[in-house]
Amino acid sequence: MVSPKEAVITCMKDKIFTFQGRAPRSEFWWFMLFNVVSSMVLGILLMIPILGAIIYLVGTIALFIAQITAAGRRLHDRDKPAWLLALPYALIGIALFIGIPIMLINEELGASIAFLIGGIGSIFMLVLFIFLILPGTQGPNRFGDDPLANLATVSTVASGVNPSMAQAQTMAQPQEIQAASMATADTTNSQNPQDPTVNTQPKA
Repeated sequence: MVSPKEAVITCMKDKIFTFQGRAPRSEFWWFMLFNVVSSMVLGILLMIPILGAIIYLVGTIALFIAQITAAGRRLHDRDKPAWLLALPYALIGIALFIGIPIMLINEELGASIAFLIGGIGSIFMLVLFIFLILPGTQGPNRFGDDPLANLATVSTVASGVNPSMAQAQTMAQPQEIQAASMATADTTNSQNPQDPTVNTQPKA
């Protein structure tokens, strides 16, 4: 799982301008929470004359770009192309582009067409939201390696344990247990030796 700090650094610094790679759910939704909080802070700063407006404009553009690229990488994690993000907005734009001119001729018909195409766009937005909350595909896909698998490897290395050595140690544990048992048995026998001269035969 990606921590909040790692999610913000990845989305706002390391990968703000790239759709390449995959983003797990923890990375995307931690960043979305940061996005909401930052938008509220920017709205407060907007009350500062001139400087506040500049900070608001720059911050809003940066958050918007990071949000789009993070959502694209989140779709990649589901093995879906990032261009699907543009589909709902394209349908809504088509609805306005076609519906408004027709409304000038026939208001009822133009409104119906715009409502129909806009409704289809809204359905696609719901489908995209479902994609964003579902877990990613396990293992590599056409957009890259599994980010959660990479995180597990990095955590193991960061803890100072070599993954191959850890596996070897796990395999060697049964042999160590067997060797310890044999050593305990030898110690017990040496502390209680049997005298070969003692006749252990029952008396007649």
